[in-house]
Amino acid sequence: MQNKRPSMQARIAMCFCLSALFEAGNALADDAVVAVSTAPVQRALIAQPVRAYGIVAASAANLTSINLPYVVRVTQLRVQTGQPVKRGDPLFVVQADPA
Repeated sequence: MQNKRPSMQARIAMCFCLSALFEAGNALADDAVVAVSTAPVQRALIAQPVRAYGIVAASAANLTSINLPYVVRVTQLRVQTGQPVKRGDPLFVVQADPA
């Protein structure tokens, strides 16, 4: 029967090879160069537009109720869905209900 265990010389050679590979890996990691630049924080407009999908709902704190002492009908809407508005822009026209 033959001895299937590696000889002492083979074991030493294997340890030497493994330690050489380990050291080569460490040397590569230490010599690695990464191109990184830093910059101070500043305020600026985002040049790249951001597109997102979702639902926008008004906050209950920002809703205003319009109460009139008589019945009215909305006869004309002056804005479209999604149109930007600002304070003071007329949104609709009402007319007293003839009933």
